[in-house]
Amino acid sequence: MPNNPLKNAQSQIRKTAKILKLKPSLVEQLLWPNRLLKFHFPVKMDNGNYRLFTGFRAQHNNALGPYKGGIRFHSQVSEEEVTALSTWMTFKTAAVDLPYGGGKGGVIVDPQTLSLGARAPLTRLYAPASPLHRSQPRHPCSRRQY
Repeated sequence: MPNNPLKNAQSQIRKTAKILKLKPSLVEQLLWPNRLLKFHFPVKMDNGNYRLFTGFRAQHNNALGPYKGGIRFHSQVSEEEVTALSTWMTFKTAAVDLPYGGGKGGVIVDPQTLSLGARAPLTRLYAPASPLHRSQPRHPCSRRQY
């Protein structure tokens, strides 16, 4: 059976919660993202034809601030992977006291199969295609020193 990053992240949360004696209700909140979305969006290729791509966006937790996390472009990206990555982002930002929550996006694509001319529109069209991106105001990285 292949390694499942979401099960790994959830196992880490359970082990840590046991050591810290966290309340079960808090642990349950940390095991799952606030939001998870799967969506499809068309991108015009260099030859003029449109190709439909599948995208994901996981927003794990925003208790400390707006969701932070990039987009992963890979042929094997999955809901489980972006959920795990958004979970780990929640804890990474909290560990270094950054005022951000955890988020992550993904698109099922092998970027090596796309020309440079097709990669840029794929990246530009991902955010408008995701309702979760539209619902959140844009927050550029803070220039504050921590």
